Amino acid sequence: MTTPTAPHPVRRRRTTRATRARILDAALRELGRNPECSLGDIAEAAGVARRTVYTHFTGRAALVEGLAGEAAEAIRLAVADTHEATTHGADTHGTRTSGGDPGATGPGHPTPAPRVPSPTSSSPCGRSATATAR
Repeated sequence: MTTPTAPHPVRRRRTTRATRARILDAALRELGRNPECSLGDIAEAAGVARRTVYTHFTGRAALVEGLAGEAAEAIRLAVADTHEATTHGADTHGTRTSGGDPGATGPGHPTPAPRVPSPTSSSPCGRSATATAR
């Protein structure tokens, strides 16, 4: 008679991470729809038992902290990517930036921002912007 063996530790960690990610994705969706939803609602949306949610998170506050941690990590990665792109001489749009003529455009020069009309300029319908704001 053979005894059942436990799942391989690497496979178990992968499954655990995948389940946690499903719970966090469901929590983000469900809390976005209804901030008052229960952990049972989140578990159902994630396709897991409520007990599984409590295995990963001790309660609602821990689940929200998990969401905040995921958001913080996404921001950290975005900043690191932006930093890497700018330290290699490219801005976040992939064009090289260089010194020289600040008004120049074209390859190697970012496009200048469009000029925004002042609040007192005429609106398209002929009235001043201050008059239409009332």
